[in-house]
Amino acid sequence: MVATAFAKRVGELFPVLHRHAARQQQDLLSKGYLSFPQSVVLEILASRESSTMTEIARAIGRPKSAATALVDGLVKLGLVRRWHAEGDRRLVNVSATAKGRRIARTVHDDMVALVDRIFAPLTETEKRQYLTILEKITEHIQRQ
Repeated sequence: MVATAFAKRVGELFPVLHRHAARQQQDLLSKGYLSFPQSVVLEILASRESSTMTEIARAIGRPKSAATALVDGLVKLGLVRRWHAEGDRRLVNVSATAKGRRIARTVHDDMVALVDRIFAPLTETEKRQYLTILEKITEHIQRQ
């Protein structure tokens, strides 16, 4: 497959943007407290009352073993709690603790502030155009 000039240029720019974002983050991710995958799981759990391990695995698109490993780390940090369902010990439920919900909110707020800083040079029209394109790409990916 021959890469187009567009694909080559995007492939050059994405790592630059990613490195810049990583350097700019002042939150718990950049300090090594949480990994990015852990933050994704924590955000999912903070937005719900509780979830099963199967639901978490499905939400992150990973095997249940990978979701379990991420939850194990979050349990050790005191950010989530895990318990077996009454009547069926095979069913494992997970929910964010109060501390976990605070941390998820902090990570989210830090990410919003970072996005605002990165996109500051764009006009409101350009931001809307970028968002429209990003939403279209996201919809395409989710349909696959």
